[in-house]
Amino acid sequence: MYSDFPQAFGPFELLRPLGRGGMAEVFLAQARSADGQQRAVALKRMHASLSEDVDAVEMLVSEAQLAMRFDHPNIARTYELGKHGATYFFLMEFVDGLDLGSLAAIAARAGERLDPVAVAWIVRAVARALAHAHGLRNADGQLLGIVHRDVSPQNVLITRDGHA
Repeated sequence: MYSDFPQAFGPFELLRPLGRGGMAEVFLAQARSADGQQRAVALKRMHASLSEDVDAVEMLVSEAQLAMRFDHPNIARTYELGKHGATYFFLMEFVDGLDLGSLAAIAARAGERLDPVAVAWIVRAVARALAHAHGLRNADGQLLGIVHRDVSPQNVLITRDGHA
């Protein structure tokens, strides 16, 4: 299924694809620290075909810089922005689990529904994460005016141990 993997990308080892969008693709990757420690991360890599598109590069860089400002338990952390060759990328916390859309589809195939209490808990976590993002301010105390624009079941991740 993943015959082209693992593959090297700079100092990282891409283990398998996690998702693909119009501007970038996301991989489960292995990062190695200076002391040899390894950790799983999500690596979002801009499509090579866009590396010369100044507007696309600016959008990806802006996304990463903004994401690095988030500091909330219900928002996956963004660790760093980098460039390997001509390709921009950023590293994010790897969330080991399923997205809410997949979880709901699994339940539906089994003739089940997600537990209403669990759904309420997930919605509460998403609302808290959005409140954090919407409340971010710049150095002058002005609201940044962040709007997510893509709150969907596919963008809500549930960890194997039940965190949203």
